[in-house]
Amino acid sequence: MPNSNLDVFYKPLDHFDEYKQWVASGGLREFAAEYSLQENFILWDLDTPAYLAYIRRTHKIPGLDDSIQAYRAATLGPPRSVSECMEDMAIIEG
Repeated sequence: MPNSNLDVFYKPLDHFDEYKQWVASGGLREFAAEYSLQENFILWDLDTPAYLAYIRRTHKIPGLDDSIQAYRAATLGPPRSVSECMEDMAIIEG
């Protein structure tokens, strides 16, 4: 059965050191200026082009994807197959 603590599935980017370093080095400021945004913008309020650009930009932060994957592996365990997930759903739903 997968980890039942749903809080571990998502950890905000601003909790990762690589993201903090990107912000500290001006990455967020540059992105916000490029899209005429305040630095404290709300991701979900962005229009689609800016939202997608932010996702692409943050995925280019060196080491961030590796840290995210390491976090997920440590909290959720190894990746599961679709059939394993379906079995878990069947157990949960009865």
